[in-house]
Amino acid sequence: MAILNQVSGPVWPFTGSYKGSHNEFLRFLRHKEHLHVARSCQVCGKGFSMGNSVTIRGKAKYLGGVGTKVTGITRRKFKPNLQRLRVTIGHGTNTSLLVCTQCIRSGAVVKLVKLQPFRLPSVEKTKPVAIEAVLSGPRARP
Repeated sequence: MAILNQVSGPVWPFTGSYKGSHNEFLRFLRHKEHLHVARSCQVCGKGFSMGNSVTIRGKAKYLGGVGTKVTGITRRKFKPNLQRLRVTIGHGTNTSLLVCTQCIRSGAVVKLVKLQPFRLPSVEKTKPVAIEAVLSGPRARP
């Protein structure tokens, strides 16, 4: 009887950018427990999940109809929203990864910065001088 190791999926132990070398990062991705399947996130391992596509006909009762009926149930595949992203790893090393949008939004990867954002030069702010207005003419108060 053979004992099989059950792996729940790849785990991304790093937050922010990866601080090791490029080769260490690629070795981490290719590790036997962290092999990614085609069209799956290379960070968290999210891939396809199966579900049902339900076909319904009829008009709902609350809209005045006689009710809806299920006319067919077929299997379907839910695909992850994967983006090919240039990612900064290590000390200025960049690589291209397939990453799901959840990992991008959560900050698990750091996108490559092509250009630094434009910043205005800092200028010392001075307090505005209050100018007192002197009324003259027929409407001036004594």
